[in-house]
Amino acid sequence: MSIIPEDIVLNCEDGIRLAGQMYRNFDPSQESSQEGQTPPRTIRILGWHGWLDNCRTFGRLGPSLLAELSSSPDAPRAELVVLDFPGHGKSSHKSLDGASTILMDLVYYVHDAIHQLQWHNEKGDDDYVPPALMGHSMGAAVSLLYASAFPTSKLILLDSLGPHTKKAADVVKGFQKHVQQRLKGKPPSSIYPSLENAIATRCATAKAFPGNQYISEETATELVTWASSILPDGKLQFHHDQRVKWVSMLSLTDEQVHQLYQDVASSNTKTCLLLAKEGMPFPPPAIAKVKEFLKPTVCETLPGSHHFHSDPDTSQGVVDRIATFLLHA
Repeated sequence: MSIIPEDIVLNCEDGIRLAGQMYRNFDPSQESSQEGQTPPRTIRILGWHGWLDNCRTFGRLGPSLLAELSSSPDAPRAELVVLDFPGHGKSSHKSLDGASTILMDLVYYVHDAIHQLQWHNEKGDDDYVPPALMGHSMGAAVSLLYASAFPTSKLILLDSLGPHTKKAADVVKGFQKHVQQRLKGKPPSSIYPSLENAIATRCATAKAFPGNQYISEETATELVTWASSILPDGKLQFHHDQRVKWVSMLSLTDEQVHQLYQDVASSNTKTCLLLAKEGMPFPPPAIAKVKEFLKPTVCETLPGSHHFHSDPDTSQGVVDRIATFLLHA
């Protein structure tokens, strides 16, 4: 089955424009609804990318996942929507009069998107099934935050244990630095000599992160191409808001994140936690706390680095685990 994404734009109530793509394994225009007919089972998934990435992080996973769901016995209809956070990819930037780097603020855009997609329980149906959330890195942290507060059927976390934490004594240092950065105003967009240079830089950047991280040229090309434009002089300009690099004004402590884990675990949400063998080097005690408090239905470490879900050598293993979780958990 050939599954081609459709570019979409959602206009949020606060004026932000979220760009993204929609994948479907069915054609709504070819379906007819008859009164009294039981609607087909539909799996709805909302996907969120990592910091300084964009929706094309799911460019390889999306078609493969829906094709695998389609090939299963009693195949469900499936919809996957992947969106760019504000200040990322093709989405618009936050205004100058508000903080642009508060993780919890992004929960609003998850909720707004679900309403615009009409995936919420508007009629109060008893048989309503909330959408699943799938997030990579920062997107996983935002998805966890959302699932702790709002109905979520399934939660898929890719190489993330949730929000990064700070010790309580270090919280003040964070917003001190943010204020100092913000006083300098919004930085200009990044410009590179060429597309090839920007892709090579993105590949090199992955190696600067902790552990033995890397990113494939194929993944880097997808991410860079979606989030940039070629200028008349042949140079490449990124669309993303440079303010997303600022230190956040608000951080969470370990105790607060552990409470988020427990809130999700006490709900009806089932969780799939997939970590990358050469991804973020999470301390074993932190992983143990996730298992203790979040109680994920699936918790596995798979081959690959931080972008194991999008790198061509490792993405299929991630797809297989997610498909099994969505169909059988």
